[in-house]
Amino acid sequence: MLKKYIGGNRAENLDWLVNVWLTNGPPVCFLQGFSGVGKTDLARDFRDAAEKQKCWEQAVINEISDRPTPSVIESLMELSATLSRQGLPEMERVLFEEPNPNLGFALEKALQRPVVIILDEAQRFFKADSGTPLPEMNGILSFLRNRQNLPGRLLLLSDRLVENAKWSEWIPKRTLTKLEPEEAIEALENKLKDSAVALDVPLDRKQDLVKALDYNPRAIEALVGALAYDSLDEIIGSKPGLWDTEDRVVSREFLDALERDLLERTLKHLDMAHQKKLWRLAVHRRSFKREALERICGSKDEAAHLRTILVTRYLINFRSGALSLNPIVREISLGHLKEEPAECKQAHSGAADYHLRHFKAKQIVGTQTSLGESFAEVRYHLVQAGREAEIRDIGHRFTDHLKQEITSVSPVPKDPEELDERIGVLSVLLEGGGAKGLEYHLARCLQARGKPGDIEQAVIHAERAAGVGAPEASWTLLAKLKHQAEGVDSAMRTIRSALRTMADPDVASPLYQFGAEILSGAGKTDEAVALLKDGIKVIPADKSLSSLYQILSEVLCRAGKSSEAIAAELEAMERIPEQFGRQKMAEGALLLSVGTGDSVQLARILSSTGAAALSRHQLSLGNVLECQDRGDWGAAADRAKTARVEFPRYFVLAAQEAFCRLAVGDAEGANRSLSEFPNLVFGTAEPHGWLTAFIHLRRGARSEASAALEEYLGRPVDESRANRGLRARPRPALGSSFFALMPIQSKKHLIGGCRQGSIVGEVMVAECLPPK
Repeated sequence: MLKKYIGGNRAENLDWLVNVWLTNGPPVCFLQGFSGVGKTDLARDFRDAAEKQKCWEQAVINEISDRPTPSVIESLMELSATLSRQGLPEMERVLFEEPNPNLGFALEKALQRPVVIILDEAQRFFKADSGTPLPEMNGILSFLRNRQNLPGRLLLLSDRLVENAKWSEWIPKRTLTKLEPEEAIEALENKLKDSAVALDVPLDRKQDLVKALDYNPRAIEALVGALAYDSLDEIIGSKPGLWDTEDRVVSREFLDALERDLLERTLKHLDMAHQKKLWRLAVHRRSFKREALERICGSKDEAAHLRTILVTRYLINFRSGALSLNPIVREISLGHLKEEPAECKQAHSGAADYHLRHFKAKQIVGTQTSLGESFAEVRYHLVQAGREAEIRDIGHRFTDHLKQEITSVSPVPKDPEELDERIGVLSVLLEGGGAKGLEYHLARCLQARGKPGDIEQAVIHAERAAGVGAPEASWTLLAKLKHQAEGVDSAMRTIRSALRTMADPDVASPLYQFGAEILSGAGKTDEAVALLKDGIKVIPADKSLSSLYQILSEVLCRAGKSSEAIAAELEAMERIPEQFGRQKMAEGALLLSVGTGDSVQLARILSSTGAAALSRHQLSLGNVLECQDRGDWGAAADRAKTARVEFPRYFVLAAQEAFCRLAVGDAEGANRSLSEFPNLVFGTAEPHGWLTAFIHLRRGARSEASAALEEYLGRPVDESRANRGLRARPRPALGSSFFALMPIQSKKHLIGGCRQGSIVGEVMVAECLPPK
């Protein structure tokens, strides 16, 4: 028998999950619904019902931790540890014993047994902006899509509605909705009775209350908690606007604001000693056992008393021995705690001790990784508590754990707190050396953080990651760090050592590129050219050979050797196939020719045959540039527009049309030329961002120009500098003289030929600095 539910939708969903999905599948299902509607409670009842069927070996709920950067593999390792402790080690074996384990296969191994797995807060495995799964999660779901007959079941709880897309079309989606009005009133009356709170108001007043709370069960609990201390009139009178629902749909954001106000009222009435204990509990990123509460209280009796207060005021949930803070209460409490650094550190220290209880030698049983469920949490709290050194005592048990979680290609955490944690953990575990992949990752983390002393420490770990047989990325990182810490000569020694010892010199293009860049930047042009020519001799066309020619052309241009730069581009055209970057070489040769006024060379390139012949779309670009070379900018714009009909996705033509329309004073036409290009993406140092900023300036749209320039530069624009500059300097004339203002590399940059260009004309007036 199913328990009596308040809410027909709840009973219906539970009945379907137990009597339909468990029997018929498929192996994966979503239970979706807005925060506070009761998904976790329903999932617990579902687990209990599954256990009573006696045909399931295990039914487990695993909560995905609230990390700044979600880690699918770490969460799966925690799940595998939970399953292993319950006699289901198959998933754990795949994750820890296979190199580069397939996460979908690992989860399949668990689901090959009759087991029910519930992942709470699964929305953390999906992108917040689009709702699409993270790459790792997408791989898992794609893998399981072709395993429809698995005996196990995976239920994913999400507080966001799952998008209807190809990746999710095979997965059933059950939606837990808000209560019906009469159900919400029944829930309110039951909660008032359970909490011994009186509310003597007529039915129509209760109807207005639950409507303002959007019939949300958790928000109703928050109201009951506040009513334990304040009258209804006091609560509504303090912020009447939150309770006015006339002609208004209650949005998610509005409901959050109302719930927060109720919870803050309740929290203010707590004894300060109780408040501080609640703050300390807020550092837990997932649910915890009663022992965590007992550790911050003087006795079990005190802990039981505090738990009663927090549970009856709906600040904390307590079910099956596990406690969890209301998410808004946790957010509020963490905000208070962070204002008191000493208290915050002590709270993390207490949480670390709570998790460390599993790591006492006499308590350790099972496999080496059976405690992996707690490892992520204990290391997080130890770092936040300033107790990194203690990681060494348990860390040796988890080297394999970290190797699987962190690889050489793992992204560096963007959240500062998470980055500090990653550095703290790895610094302790790798103090005497360790796995090269971990050494490499730690060096990248230190480089990204960039605090005093970090670069020097990063060099140490990068040196350990490099050496005979090391991949190109390890050597390139070491060279860059050496350049930052010790200068060009030290970096070049590293590069030359790498080129001598790399097992596969075919992939060394990034080393040649970086070496040439720093040599050129140091004024050592001849050395840079020599290094690039050495690389051009050995790098195959399909291993970024075009990048070496491109940089060689840039170096020669900066040295004023434009004819040699063109010769390099022409040589590249004959050596590199179209699919490996030949197009950029052809574009570079064309633009350099017209930019230097070499009409003869331009004509020679356009008439080339055989291996040096241009493709049809490159010829169309050449025809546009021929008009520019004659000074006929109007004809150039018209030719570009005509060619775009045949080659609508060739962006260079769109950029050239816009540029030419600017030259004849048609800023609006230039704007249309770019805006008509489909799916144009802007970003830092994207050449069309530069052009867009200039176009908006010519249109007189300063705010749009500033926005485009900020996007291009990757940093805010100083409007005061821009305004002073515009008042102080006349506008440059457009036309052929405008094109002549641009350095050659900027001409190439305009169409994507180079990675870095100059800001000229009014954009130069606005900022005077190229992107960093």
